[in-house]
Amino acid sequence: MCRIDGNADPTVYDEDISLGNCVPVVNGEDADDDESRVPLANVVTSFKFPSARDEVASYSRWNWRLLGSLMLDVTFHGNFNIPGANVSEADSDLRVERSAATNTTNQSAFDVSRRNIRTRMRATLKTKPVGGRAAIPFNDGSSETSEGWTKEAWVFVERDLDCAISRAREELVEKDEMLSTAQYLCTISPLFDIQLPSNSSYVVTLEFSPPESSPDSPPEDLEFFSNPSFLRPTLTLVVESKSHHVFLFYLKCIASPFVITALIWFVVKMYLNDLYISIPDRLLILTALAQLVQNIPTELLVMRWPVAHVKMLDDLSLLLLVCALQLFWAVYTSDKLATNEPWERNSKYYWKTILTISMATITAALFSIYNNGPTYK
Repeated sequence: MCRIDGNADPTVYDEDISLGNCVPVVNGEDADDDESRVPLANVVTSFKFPSARDEVASYSRWNWRLLGSLMLDVTFHGNFNIPGANVSEADSDLRVERSAATNTTNQSAFDVSRRNIRTRMRATLKTKPVGGRAAIPFNDGSSETSEGWTKEAWVFVERDLDCAISRAREELVEKDEMLSTAQYLCTISPLFDIQLPSNSSYVVTLEFSPPESSPDSPPEDLEFFSNPSFLRPTLTLVVESKSHHVFLFYLKCIASPFVITALIWFVVKMYLNDLYISIPDRLLILTALAQLVQNIPTELLVMRWPVAHVKMLDDLSLLLLVCALQLFWAVYTSDKLATNEPWERNSKYYWKTILTISMATITAALFSIYNNGPTYK
């Protein structure tokens, strides 16, 4: 974490090294002096992952998804720094009356509330394959830096900080029983969603600034970004388990020969014993074929073609299998309850059932592609 001054382009700060105009900021337990108090709008926060201290020290194509969530611990000290503390006399009297009214029921030393704070966030994601030179990338706006870092994504958007606010009670502060403090625990979840992470090092750089002012914007929100405070950012990573996909891969490889053997045996017996192949029998063959498609080792395809769209094959093949099973059981039940002859029950006889299930499957497939497909937000 580092502090920037002026309008110069910031750089990335890591450990005890600052590059360019980015000045290191001490946080955590050592942040106990005035120099460590900086406005949130003047801070650049960067996270480099994975590291040897993480539970997952490296990523591979077997880890299909990587989610990151951010928590900002912003603490203000002193009435002159706390956002919203400098209110009018009428508002102050009203807040004291509310505090006195709740004193009989709330014995806590803090007033706790929760609300969203709008912010403009500038975020950059850069990667470098493991084994390259261990250098820190400059935020120079290029797609590939001179040190081998590649800019994968860059956004400048407005987002909401979900903040839990804890303030020292005013009557205790006035009696000098507590220091005047306010702590904002703000989260953005998810902060990013990386599909098919590779064996690379990642750097996420974040900057926060107040949104464009409007008549409806409370002054407290602007003071949240401009007043000096202690900052403790934390990034939480959640990665899909490698063992899960390895288990699915071997399970598909083991089950596929049994499905193929059962399908061949059923087709041979059916052609030897039946002069007419009924609709339920055809749908049973379709179900076996859908199971074979479901057993395609998508994990190998992802290793060969590391494209996030390939992951959708698992979801779409599962929908195809469910559709085939629904068609079989619906048609099989109708076939057993029918009173006409078997050769009279063709596809037109079941058109309502087939159309309903097919339309439901197509709708589910479109929803799955729209909801789970790779997007850039």
